[in-house]
Amino acid sequence: MNATTTTTTATTTTTPTRAPGQRMRLVVGPGIRDAVQDYSQGPVALIPALVLLLTIREFGAAGAWGSRQVLALALGMTVSVLTTTGFVQGMNRRASICFGLGDIPSATRFLRNALLLAGICIAACACLVVVVASRVGLFTPDEVVTFTLAFLGLSAIWLLSAGLSLMRASVWFAIALAAGLTVGVTVDLALARWPSLHLSLAAVCGFTSTIAVLAWSTRRALRRKSASPRRRVALPSAAYLISEATPYFVHGALYALLFFIPHIFGWLAALGASDTPVWSMASFEAGLTLAIPPLILAGGMAEHTLQQFWQQAHLAQTSTSATHAREFEITLTAFYRRQLLKYLVVLGGLSIGASLLLRWAADAGIVAAWLGLDRLDLVQSVFHVGLLTYWLLGWGLFNCMFALSVARPDFAIRAVLPGVAVAIVAGAAVNLLGGSGYALLSALVGSAVYAAASSWTTARLFDGMHYYYATAF
Repeated sequence: MNATTTTTTATTTTTPTRAPGQRMRLVVGPGIRDAVQDYSQGPVALIPALVLLLTIREFGAAGAWGSRQVLALALGMTVSVLTTTGFVQGMNRRASICFGLGDIPSATRFLRNALLLAGICIAACACLVVVVASRVGLFTPDEVVTFTLAFLGLSAIWLLSAGLSLMRASVWFAIALAAGLTVGVTVDLALARWPSLHLSLAAVCGFTSTIAVLAWSTRRALRRKSASPRRRVALPSAAYLISEATPYFVHGALYALLFFIPHIFGWLAALGASDTPVWSMASFEAGLTLAIPPLILAGGMAEHTLQQFWQQAHLAQTSTSATHAREFEITLTAFYRRQLLKYLVVLGGLSIGASLLLRWAADAGIVAAWLGLDRLDLVQSVFHVGLLTYWLLGWGLFNCMFALSVARPDFAIRAVLPGVAVAIVAGAAVNLLGGSGYALLSALVGSAVYAAASSWTTARLFDGMHYYYATAF
């Protein structure tokens, strides 16, 4: 092992240095283009959330729909995230391998079959929801239709956007949503003289436009990648692919459930408020939604850290003797701890900034006018607890991304499963106290357990990283 080595590539300059008796530290400097592309993932991912908020706001401001129908639309959008997250996680592993090897035909075939399977399962879930909602009588038939269309439309959009994310073309996801919103608003204005139809037609046209742009941009990205194929790798059998994807699907579904649990208990608590159930639901959802942007914005930093991790691991492997495997693990553990501290500080700073911004907007009357609520006490309470909850969720997700990256989803499952269990138990307990604000305490406790459990599993992961890194491919 050399005391000083310098390696220069087109995008990375590395200088591992170590004095006698000191622990080796590898310094990786990514190219400016790669760094900008990674960090931009956060702001780009925030655009879809803003577009969805604008969509809900447009339907609410149109006046033809009541608050319950607007709520059904928002719930359909929320449930679609819960349903599709597992499928997206399950597809990522094999699709990433195909893209990494430049095997675009196999990647295309795999994604087509996976999306077909996911579509069938989601359609079955939609039918089940319609049957249950009709029997329970919670929503009117019009509200059930609104919920179902929003659920199916957004599910299709999330699934199609997964391919763009794998090809690092997420900006087209934002463009597609913006195009759908523009078309929807245009149709709504053009057909305003038919109040019973214009919003429904606007929604259909908006969703159709978004899906069309996503399909076109996906085909475009695939054609650009297939222009210089490297080699062809045959796909494994269907049974093997399902077995490979199952743990990733389970982790994605569990994480989405942990994210979704406060919504469930919040709705139950709001329905128990006999005087203002719709106001309670709307306030609870608004508070949670407004607290999400810091977590989304910090996603770019997590993406950049993961890119650096593989560079660090490769350099540590080539610079460390096979008889000193422990030094390889110590080097990567130190890298992980530095990056985790940076991530938590940045996420905390963004959360503080969001809190100050909301206070200013509330004092100026902007939030009340935008949300159409007569008072904001519940919104602000849920928002501030939500900021802390999402900070803890970000901590856990940052930890688990290393396990998923080296093909050890079992570590990630062991981290998220206790959080889900504690959140359900805590939610059932605190919900007896009454009020939507208490429901979020379940997510806070569950997220804290998730952060703690993920820290423990990640420490175990890095203790054996020399083996996990070698067997990740």
